[in-house]
Amino acid sequence: MGTMQVSWTFNACEENSTRIYGTKGVLRLYDDPRFSLIHEPKDGEVQQYRFRGLTSNEEQKAGKRENTGVINAFVDSIITGKRSPIDAEEALKAMRVIFAALESAQTGRRIMVHHD
Repeated sequence: MGTMQVSWTFNACEENSTRIYGTKGVLRLYDDPRFSLIHEPKDGEVQQYRFRGLTSNEEQKAGKRENTGVINAFVDSIITGKRSPIDAEEALKAMRVIFAALESAQTGRRIMVHHD
């Protein structure tokens, strides 16, 4: 378990890759032209995944891709009453885990997460 603080800015040359190094391996995000995500476990087989491409600043500025669709899906679910593809209950569970991790880091105690 750990914590991470990140920020982002656009200064001319764009670099959108991320590497996360852990005790059990490495996660590589968008640093390979063929694979969006590469998981390199310390003691195991490398796993490679392809996802829809990351939107670049140039694409957004040129109007080629205005958004990733997440907000549009949310607004559409409110307007039409359709279920959102991003389940609010699942998102809440994830947020509870994050909040508990932060509290644990601040207090040095184990925090129980309850999913009612």
